[in-house]
Amino acid sequence: MGEVENKNEMSNESQKTFKDYIKSKWIELLGLIIVILTVFIPLYKHFSQKREEQRDKRFKTYHQLIADLVTPPDRKLDRQIATVFELRNFPKYYELTNRIMTDLTDQWKNEPQNKRLIIELSLTLNYIKKRLKWYYRLINKIFRP
Repeated sequence: MGEVENKNEMSNESQKTFKDYIKSKWIELLGLIIVILTVFIPLYKHFSQKREEQRDKRFKTYHQLIADLVTPPDRKLDRQIATVFELRNFPKYYELTNRIMTDLTDQWKNEPQNKRLIIELSLTLNYIKKRLKWYYRLINKIFRP
């Protein structure tokens, strides 16, 4: 019985020691917590602000590309083709881009001057449809913010 009581006493002493240590150092621990918070809160705000700015910039860029595609000045075919290709870089908007490009293909397919543009539209639509499969969407959700 003596050994069991000894172990219990040692356990109680180590718990008391830890509790006493915490009680005696609470001011230092509070100071450490405050320092950590004063460092991490501004960092978090900075990175979340940068992330928001990036989203806004991508949103504006995407909509400018769509505007360039649909209403190009003087109907510059090469510029439209480049715009269609560039829209591949916006996976967040793939579903919308897919619908827009499908409708534009239907509208423009009977105009002979649009042959190269229709080819690029179909290549980009195939690219987007591959990436719209469930596993690509899963990968994009995991690795892209």
